[in-house]
Amino acid sequence: MSILLKTKKIFKSFGGISALRGVDLELYSSEVLGLLGENGAGKSTLMKVMSGVYPKDEFEGEFSFQGQNCHFKSVKDAEALGIIIVHQELNLFQELTVAENIFISHFPIKSGMLDVKSIEKKSNAILKILGVDFDAQTKLSDLTTGGQQMVEIAKAISKDVKVLILDEPTSSLSNLEIQKLFWVMRDLKKRGVGLIYISHKLDEVDQICDKILIMRDGQSIYAGEKSSINRQELIAHMVGRNINDLYPLKRKKRNPQTVLSVKNWNAYKFSEKRLRVKDFSFSAYKGEVLGIAGLMGAGRTDLLLSLFGHHNYKTSGDIFFNEKKIENKNPWQAVNNGFALVTEDRKKNGLHLDFSIEDNIALASLPHLTVKGCLTLSHYQNRILNLISKLKIKLSSPELPVKTLSGGNQQKVAIAKWLMTSPQVLFLDEPTRGIDVGAKFEIYSLINQLIDEGLCVVIASSDLPEVVGLCNRVLVMREGQLAGMLEGAENSDHNIMNLAFVPTQGNHHEKNI
Repeated sequence: MSILLKTKKIFKSFGGISALRGVDLELYSSEVLGLLGENGAGKSTLMKVMSGVYPKDEFEGEFSFQGQNCHFKSVKDAEALGIIIVHQELNLFQELTVAENIFISHFPIKSGMLDVKSIEKKSNAILKILGVDFDAQTKLSDLTTGGQQMVEIAKAISKDVKVLILDEPTSSLSNLEIQKLFWVMRDLKKRGVGLIYISHKLDEVDQICDKILIMRDGQSIYAGEKSSINRQELIAHMVGRNINDLYPLKRKKRNPQTVLSVKNWNAYKFSEKRLRVKDFSFSAYKGEVLGIAGLMGAGRTDLLLSLFGHHNYKTSGDIFFNEKKIENKNPWQAVNNGFALVTEDRKKNGLHLDFSIEDNIALASLPHLTVKGCLTLSHYQNRILNLISKLKIKLSSPELPVKTLSGGNQQKVAIAKWLMTSPQVLFLDEPTRGIDVGAKFEIYSLINQLIDEGLCVVIASSDLPEVVGLCNRVLVMREGQLAGMLEGAENSDHNIMNLAFVPTQGNHHEKNI
């Protein structure tokens, strides 16, 4: 193997604040380098240096590709050498075909016209390499997130990729789609491509990476073979301190006081024209963390959204809150009934990224912060500052746009927005997706603090170690139904997956809940 790409003593600042402080990186052909670090460690800034987003006159240090110094003026210069980055937010056009998306930036021309037949032929050849089950004429909007991820990789291959940078590529993929992605990555390795894999999911890093580079505070802290470092050492390098266990001490379940009971719940999803939750019953207690687990598409998110009164569902069944029958016909009614929901995708549905941090926190509580139609600013600001302190949100000013924060701090703002409503039942959908291990620990500690204060917390998560490590009880869903309930020693990855795959036999497990 030969060195494809190398950086030496890279420095980059923004307004006098150092983002990179002398970063060294080496990437060889036919290897996967895992790039790890907390949000704000400098990973994205380094990738922008290497992919031409920041031209040479905007950073200091040496950057070379195949032994030649690079002086990129734009992303196109990097792509011309085969250095391609696939961002976490996919850069695709939903209304175009797969072929049109693949060749959107380098469409071949024939006799003054776009050569559609040529791109379809070339695209199908690339798709065959990737082993996908769709063709070049497929409309992009008809593909799953995993399929669209493959289209991004096909774009890279069409540009003769030599270095492929993948930024959190599995954040929205099913387990099967993840394994498909890994198969493609291994095939690209065989073809001599060097890959940089940015992820917060350490289990995936174990599976796919050959070497590891850990960044912290804009510096390269550790570089070496993956096999030369254990999990605890890796986490300690990332966060700058030892974390003996990723999960805080799980609270013991106290004398159960039922806060929420759901009986025979059904949810028909209008946009998909099908039943997503079927005859689902459960109870949740004050001061406990209840987990909702299951495979992708099992109905976890549909359950929470429909219970919260989302307009995309027609529902039937009964909700009892503190033993009183209630209705959540819409989210505002749910909030008034004491419910809160932190959504799965904070950027699309949880936050207004261009709004200030304090405005985002206040949004769900505006009806309760007004007197005769006017905001009570002092009360509003004091409560927000108290929540910022309680959640340990790292910021320079609450008046800054929320998009200036790291992913972990954005997630804390999304949680703070709903804590402003003083809920008694808090639904958390994928509460730690796309955030680093240090921020995860802080959110887990916050969840424990909330249940100590008497909240009932319900977590829907695809992260099995999270469900096992944090939840007192776990309800396992399969195809919209309850497959079983696990607690104590029975709450394990193996048992969850066994229930998730075994066909549901009616709803007979409710007798154990």
